[in-house]
Amino acid sequence: ISVRTMFAKRAYAISETYRSIGAKTVLGGIHVSMCPEETLDYCDCVAIGEAENVWQRILNDAENGRLQKMYKSESHCDMKDSPVPSRVPLSKSRYLSDIVQTTKGCPFHCEFCSVYAFDGQKIRNKSLNLVLKEIKDINSRTAKYKSKNTIFFADDNIIANKKFARELFLALKSQNINWMCQASINISEEEELLQLMSEAGCGAVFIGFESISKQNLEKMHKGINQRYNYIEAIKKIQSHGILVHSSFIVGYDFDTPQSFDELIHFIDEAN
Repeated sequence: ISVRTMFAKRAYAISETYRSIGAKTVLGGIHVSMCPEETLDYCDCVAIGEAENVWQRILNDAENGRLQKMYKSESHCDMKDSPVPSRVPLSKSRYLSDIVQTTKGCPFHCEFCSVYAFDGQKIRNKSLNLVLKEIKDINSRTAKYKSKNTIFFADDNIIANKKFARELFLALKSQNINWMCQASINISEEEELLQLMSEAGCGAVFIGFESISKQNLEKMHKGINQRYNYIEAIKKIQSHGILVHSSFIVGYDFDTPQSFDELIHFIDEAN
């Protein structure tokens, strides 16, 4: 069971349900990696870090009756060796979109974020052939539906490696998909990449604006955001027919009761 903090109590309940009928449970993911001792109260085994490097050992030990309490991956996985996920058990009609991840890691060091701590700041990527194989697998599974497939690219920052991003966007042109992604605000000055994204079927980009307060952004270590005029950046992305899906954190150190009205005004002004 993969665990994020917001779902930890639910994950623990599921784990204990299975344990009550005699099953062994293994929990992993970001929350477990940060709080392994807490998690061990609710499962038989925890996987710390990216599980790709330890999963086979966990399965072998479980099969042979020697499952340990804790397994820790000592390094990040090589994404070029990632197998194509099996989506066969998934419903073909009950999900809003399929999820594909092409890179891991983020070069930034935002105070509130777990990505740099878990995935690291060095950018790793799957091979382009592997990504296309995954997308073709998704397309083949939903061929009977008339509309295009929608894919959310779960990369934390899809333009962190701009060379790979350019190759990816060029390759996506022929795949006939609608897609969304996440990127840092500097995407707004990448004219060529924005054009390629639009031509390749990108309908929306998720950007962490986080705050309109410069004091808050400084506290967050969000230096890159302080260098941009948000209104201009948003208009530039929207001019390519791409929706800007914005994220804000409220209740930060320098927020006041007036900050909520100021944020509402900004969101209206930025369209």
